[in-house]
Amino acid sequence: MRYAISALLTVAALASQADAQTAEGARAAADPRIWISASAGPAIFPQLNFLNDQSRDNVSAGTKFQGSIEYDLGTIGGIGFTYSTIEHPVVLRTNRIPSPCQTDCEATVKLTSMLATLHVGGGEGFEMVFQASAGVTRFGAFEESEVPVGTRGAATDFTTIIGYGASYGFTPALSAMLIADIGLVFHQTPDGEEVEGTSYSPFVGLRAGLRYGLWSRPR
Repeated sequence: MRYAISALLTVAALASQADAQTAEGARAAADPRIWISASAGPAIFPQLNFLNDQSRDNVSAGTKFQGSIEYDLGTIGGIGFTYSTIEHPVVLRTNRIPSPCQTDCEATVKLTSMLATLHVGGGEGFEMVFQASAGVTRFGAFEESEVPVGTRGAATDFTTIIGYGASYGFTPALSAMLIADIGLVFHQTPDGEEVEGTSYSPFVGLRAGLRYGLWSRPR
């Protein structure tokens, strides 16, 4: 009888431990699966080869606003969609005759990007964050009545961006992040039929923002 009671107690203890581990595993698996993020910060093109030779160095930094939505795949990271917009002040100049802006003409160009994004990293406490994006950037028409001859009008160009930085997770579903971006925009030929491999513009940026998990359930 004593052995039977001991066996029953042992089985009960093992069952209780298994239930606790299962419950703990379920709680650990119930991390957010849908994430949204918003960030902003300065960005600049050291050279914007979208412009003519006399103007491509005359681009000022603008403030980039970016929003993303991602689906978490677990250890792989999250995949999703990113939308961003920025306006760059530009000083247009040309020596072509006849053409306006043989002296400085101030203008503004608006860039809108739509990108597929991979996000890796993040969590509670301090963590490193890596992002990779690819998609298109739309260059709007210049907001200036006098535009130099030879300057392209509105166009859509292929874009790639790599981001690396750090995040701090306040909770499993809320974190702040600081990310440095470097990217390339590949400009198309005027007829838009192919990408010029030697005609691209590098850009750099730094942005800070928040990332929030919307939907949590066991995987």
